[in-house]
Amino acid sequence: MPKKTIYIRDSDVELWEQAESVAKNGESVSAVLSEALRQYLTGHQTRTAWVRLKGAEDGIRVRVEPAPDGWLIGVPPLASGGTPVLQALKQAGIWIPDAITAQLRSGSAPLWVWIPATVITGLWLITPEGLTGIDYVDLARHAWPRLVGAAKARQTMSYSELGQQLGGLHPLHQVPAVLDVIERWCLTHGHPDLTGVVVSKNTGLPGADFWRQNGWAELPLAERVDRWRQTQTELAAADWSETPPF
Repeated sequence: MPKKTIYIRDSDVELWEQAESVAKNGESVSAVLSEALRQYLTGHQTRTAWVRLKGAEDGIRVRVEPAPDGWLIGVPPLASGGTPVLQALKQAGIWIPDAITAQLRSGSAPLWVWIPATVITGLWLITPEGLTGIDYVDLARHAWPRLVGAAKARQTMSYSELGQQLGGLHPLHQVPAVLDVIERWCLTHGHPDLTGVVVSKNTGLPGADFWRQNGWAELPLAERVDRWRQTQTELAAADWSETPPF
């Protein structure tokens, strides 16, 4: 039987001890680890999807793969149906270098481009069972009262916690797209950014989209944190309705 040596961090010792206790009940640690790896790989498999990009006139059918803070989209060669995909990317404001366009025109293999989650307004995964859709606006409506409750209580929640509350959304690939709907409404209507109650579980601070959308991305960290804390005070004092306004 093949063997693999795995080194673990000190902080994970307790986790492995718990896994070993499971093994005593008839299931090996190897089987538990293999199942975890299968679940991990399932979330990183390339799939076909219908995608709608912000600013694009039409949806596009492309290969997609989860990536940090967004998705990788496979752009087919122009001779194999890549023209509408390229057009949609340009309409969405995605920069396409001339060299890439030339390669798509002459090549036979797809090229992959990273798309921020905030640019994707809809994504329908095509599975053997049919289409699996993600309606980010509807999810934002479900997220709204949760964020309002946290704001009134001067509390925060992590991207992972919100993702779990919304049915198991991925904290990096899907939750930011949900928050973008709420953030755009708040900033468009002159309200403090309600998405400021959602933070990274590692840093305790909002993610890059929050700083960027509020125009604070280039400020020193200390000043950004001060402005975020002021936003927390404004959020707690605002007269929020738990009914989504969109």
